[in-house]
Amino acid sequence: AVLGSLLFNDEHLPAVSELISAEDFYSPAHKIIFATCVALVQSQRRIDWVTLQVALEQQRTLAKGGELVC
Repeated sequence: AVLGSLLFNDEHLPAVSELISAEDFYSPAHKIIFATCVALVQSQRRIDWVTLQVALEQQRTLAKGGELVC
């Protein structure tokens, strides 16, 4: 739910990231996605499907171990 919410409205990520971190997620894929969202906001980029996908591709984490991340 947290990740989905951030894709719709990334304005609250700074407040959310004060409460939770990537390590709080159970799924390794979700850890990667949350960390990437934080990195995007820290670099003053908006979070949406396209920017997230491009960032994951650049990190070579879009598909990890045969499991689709995003």
